[in-house]
Amino acid sequence: MLAQLEPDRAARAAFILATGARWGESDRARVSDVDMARQLVLLRGTKTKTSERFVPIVGFSETLLEHALEHHEGEGGLLFRAWGNVRRDLAAACARAGIPSCTPNDLRRTFGTWWRQHEVEPHLIGSLLGHEDSRMVERVYGRMPVQSLARALERRLPPEPEPSTDCSTCAADSSKPERHRRPRRRTESAFPEGFMVSGDGIEPRTRGFSVPSSQSATRTRTHRRLEVMLAKN
Repeated sequence: MLAQLEPDRAARAAFILATGARWGESDRARVSDVDMARQLVLLRGTKTKTSERFVPIVGFSETLLEHALEHHEGEGGLLFRAWGNVRRDLAAACARAGIPSCTPNDLRRTFGTWWRQHEVEPHLIGSLLGHEDSRMVERVYGRMPVQSLARALERRLPPEPEPSTDCSTCAADSSKPERHRRPRRRTESAFPEGFMVSGDGIEPRTRGFSVPSSQSATRTRTHRRLEVMLAKN
């Protein structure tokens, strides 16, 4: 695809592939931001995102950045010229190269995917891409193709299996399903000896806690007098 683009535009695509820069970050990139001696690239953010971050120049990034520095045509200290119809131009270049069409964000995702294929942890890739955590890498940027997954699994296997190894010894046995038993209810008391109360309980009869008031006593005497009077009549 780079061979099908104009030099400055191919340089910008190589820059994004090498650093994982957002499109706006590539717009603001300056020649002085690429420090090949210190092996660092400064990416300038916006007011709504992290202001700045540094990306190390490692592995494939070095070759791509060398291409970007050789072919860039920016003016006034900027690394690249303005690029208006980027989606159309990228699609046309991909068609000429005989590969699927891509967008500027696909170039950024490719950066994350390459590092994921090198088995770099998602949280480290998230830092390179300027994310707050690894969730976006795990969901989008770092999804590994099935061929890469197969190679990663093969690297984790021993070179040759042991001849005497019996795989059945480490397989799950479904002939004896596991029973989930409820724990037995404890019959013994949870209280220490001597703590138990008698069978009558600890609550006395309600009357035992009541105290007759003077008003209730007066009513009782009045009732008795009425009963005596009725009896005489």
